[in-house]
Amino acid sequence: MVLILWCFRTSPDDVKTEDILPSIVKELKPYISKELLRRLKIWFVSGFIVLVIITCLTTIYTLKQMYYSSIKYLSTIVNASVEEEFKTERIGNIMENVASIQSQKYLKENVIPIINKFNESTNKRVDNFNEHINVLRADVENEYKGLKNQVEYIKQHNSILKIADRAILPNGANEYRQLTLMYLDQNLEKEIKELIRSQLNRIKLFYISFSRIRGVELEIVKEDGGKKKNNELTTDEIIAFLDDEDFKKRAKAAQLLSNRKEKKVPDFLFQKIFYDEDLEVIKLANKSFSKITGFKAEEIPNFPPAEHITWWNENKENILKTLK
Repeated sequence: MVLILWCFRTSPDDVKTEDILPSIVKELKPYISKELLRRLKIWFVSGFIVLVIITCLTTIYTLKQMYYSSIKYLSTIVNASVEEEFKTERIGNIMENVASIQSQKYLKENVIPIINKFNESTNKRVDNFNEHINVLRADVENEYKGLKNQVEYIKQHNSILKIADRAILPNGANEYRQLTLMYLDQNLEKEIKELIRSQLNRIKLFYISFSRIRGVELEIVKEDGGKKKNNELTTDEIIAFLDDEDFKKRAKAAQLLSNRKEKKVPDFLFQKIFYDEDLEVIKLANKSFSKITGFKAEEIPNFPPAEHITWWNENKENILKTLK
């Protein structure tokens, strides 16, 4: 810039070649010196600032290292002191006490409330479970009671049917008497009582409808080798057959006695009504007794035959007077 100004300020005619360089140097010297001084100042300040920054960083790093070293050294000393101190019995006791206090505090503030809450919840669930169990138990007991009653009814039902079936068989009078005595029990349930009554009627109907002595004859051998049969037999001979082992012969004897109106006959028939083991015998003894004495009775009497007893005690004397 200075060179350009200088060129404009000097005319071409005035300028000599040998004078140009010195003149230029002379003109530019103040500017150059001033620029160099400015640049030196800048460099110096910049260098000083950089030096200060480096010094500060170095100092900070050194202080930091000293700080960490001091902390490490102090930590080592403190840790060693603490370890030594913790080895003493006093500190051990203190730690145990502190641990005990802290444990109790922790238990009291944290563990015990949780346990209490758990116990309360558990007890509530247990109570609910027990209540549920009690309800189930009551339901099961009611169902069991109902099933037990049904089972008992079925057992009684089957037992009654078996007794009735045996009563129809030969020498089944004891089973018939058993059923009639059961029917008199006032504690029986209505259904069981009705079942017994129906079975008694079934037994009576069977014996009324059928005869088991068709073709049966009583006979004895006479001294001359001949035979006496049925009505040919004497009353005593017929009465002897009332104790025969064969129920059919006993029944035939009871039937044949219906035509023997003799004083000794009613009592024998009365005994058969009471004690014989076969209902066919009882049926025919009852029929013969009614025919001889005039007593009106069912074909198959109930047991005990209370009507027979009452009537016979009241009328026996008069009836015997009419008999041989």
